[in-house]
Amino acid sequence: MEKVFYFIILIVCYSIDILAQDISGHYYRDKSDYKIVVDDSHFYYIEKESHQPIWSIDTLANCSYEWAGKDFIKINSYSPNLAAAASMTISQSQDSIFNDSIRVMFDMPYDSPLLIDISDDRFNSYSFKWTKKNEIISLPKNIKKISFYISPYHIKVHKADGRFFGIAGLDSFIDIQVGGNIDTVKINIPKLDNSFFEQYYIVDEYVKVKNNCIYWKGDKFKKR
Repeated sequence: MEKVFYFIILIVCYSIDILAQDISGHYYRDKSDYKIVVDDSHFYYIEKESHQPIWSIDTLANCSYEWAGKDFIKINSYSPNLAAAASMTISQSQDSIFNDSIRVMFDMPYDSPLLIDISDDRFNSYSFKWTKKNEIISLPKNIKKISFYISPYHIKVHKADGRFFGIAGLDSFIDIQVGGNIDTVKINIPKLDNSFFEQYYIVDEYVKVKNNCIYWKGDKFKKR
């Protein structure tokens, strides 16, 4: 019984030792402006504005973290897909001018071209190149429901060797029911902005933290 009690005490002390570590601060990579910022609950990866290609935001990773061992933390970012889906609104209307088709309009703050694939309840697929000047696609009349998938026309990679750490596309998640006399469907996605496909999407990734240094994705960041 004493051995069991002693073992429990060791575990508790070890856990307290991990939790007691304060790793908050600014960590820089190779004397550059690329940095990781850690506070009490978040882990941020920030790239300088002069990076090529130019990003729409400087903070490419915004993660929560938890300790996963003496020298490791586990980081996770909130899903951009879920954020976009939560922000999405859909409105439907009828206009006798368009009685021979259904107009589907996508309203998003994204500035560059996007590829949008639409599927209907008849197992037909439609694709179009979305731009600020071409936000609408016309579909056959009498469609009862649609779903969509949006992807960037050109993906900006995060590393020179072609690695990409974001999400490749946005799924509608649900079938959008189209009313019987409806001829205009407007889909508004305010969270699909210029940074949407640039952000790192991180799920259960481990980061080493030791001797005032962070080791992540093959890079070393030193605290200053």
